[in-house]
Parts: sequence; C-alpha cells; structure tokens
Amino acid sequence: MNIVVLDGYTLNPGDLSWDELKAMGFCEIFDRTQPGEVAARAANAEIVITNKAILHRAQIEALPKLKYIGVTATGYNVVDIDAAKERGIVVCNVPLYGTRSVAQHTLALLLELTQHVGHHAQSVRDGRWVRSVDWCYWDKPLIELDGAQAGIASGLRLLSGSTVKGLSIFSFAAYGVLISGNDNCITGSFVGLSGDYNGVHMFGWYARKLGFPRAFFHPPRVLGQCLARLPQAGFDHPVRLDAWIKGPVFDGAPVKLRHEAGADDTRFALHVNEDERPAIVGHLRRGDGGIL
Repeated sequence: MNIVVLDGYTLNPGDLSWDELKAMGFCEIFDRTQPGEVAARAANAEIVITNKAILHRAQIEALPKLKYIGVTATGYNVVDIDAAKERGIVVCNVPLYGTRSVAQHTLALLLELTQHVGHHAQSVRDGRWVRSVDWCYWDKPLIELDGAQAGIASGLRLLSGSTVKGLSIFSFAAYGVLISGNDNCITGSFVGLSGDYNGVHMFGWYARKLGFPRAFFHPPRVLGQCLARLPQAGFDHPVRLDAWIKGPVFDGAPVKLRHEAGADDTRFALHVNEDERPAIVGHLRRGDGGIL
C-alpha cells in the first residue's frame, strides 16, 4: 500500500512518530506541498493524508490509484467531496480534533484580556519597572475573575457549567430580536464590505453540504466589518456588544448596513438582497465591568 502525507509538518514537526502509519505500507512524508506538486508526489498513492494541502477536482482526477483521503483536521473543505464521491474515494476527517487544546487556548486568551500579561511582561523587559517611581504599576485595567460571568456561544465547548476561582462559565444561544432602523445606511457589495476572502467560506459545494444554497461568509468576521463601518461613537467607558446572527450573508449578495446612534448607544442591522429581515443585528451600549 502506498501512502503519501502531503503536509506532515503542521501535525508532526518532530515531536511525534509516524511509525504506526509506516507499518501499514510504503509511506512518503512531505513537510509541505504546493498545489502544483500534488499530482507528481501522490501519483502512485492509494492513501493521501493532508492537513491544508488542497485536493480539488483536478488533483483528484490526476490520481488514478487513490482510494482514501484522510484530513488531519476537523474541516474537510480542502477536499472536493463531490469529485471524491464520483470516484468512490473515502474521505475522513477528525471531528473532535483539538477540542481540549481549543478550550485551553480560549482560557489563556481570557486571562490575557483580564491581566494583559504579555503587555506588562514586555514593558518590564523595556525597563519600565526599574524606572518606575512606585513599587508596582499597570497600564491597563486588571479585571478579577471572582464573581464575573463568561458566556459561551453555541458551537464552542469550553468547560460549560464549571467555575474557575469564582468565574461562572455558562452557555448561551445567540438568538433574539433587536432592531431599530432609520434612513442612515451604508450600501455596497458584500465582498467589498466584509473583506473576508477566507477560502473556507468560498466553496459553493461546501456550503451546499451544510444545507445552504451557495457560498456564505463567517458571521463573526461580517460582524467585525459592520462594527468597523459604524460611525465612531466616541465611548470613553467600557462598551458592551449584544449581537444576534439571524441568517447567512451569501457571497456576492448586495448588503445594506443600517444604524441609529443614540446619546450613549448605537443599534445596527445588516440586510442582504433588500430583505427586510436582517441577517445580523446588534446593539452597542455602556458595558458593565462585571461582565466579560
């Protein structure tokens, strides 16, 4: 059996062993493979293992012996599933890959947001502490987790229901209705508005596999682009964002961003294809220091 690993370095930079895979047959492992190198490197392969190396229709059709494609990640958007199905090629991914690592990384980012360890560590290296007239200093607010609440949006597993030194961690679903519009709006094509050119969301066949009619974009990225285009509110205090994802924003669809600015808050809604039902709605307002 001929096995080819197209981009093994991301999975195993040297701290793991390929011995069990090698025991299955002749195994050739490449650290990285460019799209134009796939056909030559996997010409005799019956099994191809990939992480991010692309296997679109052209590459799959150029591999006559291919029987199995293994994706060493959760997403399988790098593989043309329709082309593989036509050939009877089995495609497998790793649905729970990195779950614990993602949870750990999320907690690390949470602590960085509350303590700003990276920033303050660098300031000490830059000599700020030895020059300080006081024994201690800080540049940014230090938020204690005790008594705070952290919400976990649907789709992310992170120790739901647990506590960390008084931090309550709970899950919530991002649903609701909150919209108040007027004639203020920003118009334009979605691709220009979003700036999201991530290939994961560009493949039409991948979107159809998820039950959507065509390619759509990542809602959090769209939300961020909406926020970037709202008039500057000039907040001099913590700000809270409540947002609801109501529907997909499809590639190439015309969009309209409506907003209404109050004295200390802004409400906004993103509409797609002149649909009166918003795809994304949000509310920016004064935040509560006890909520993360």
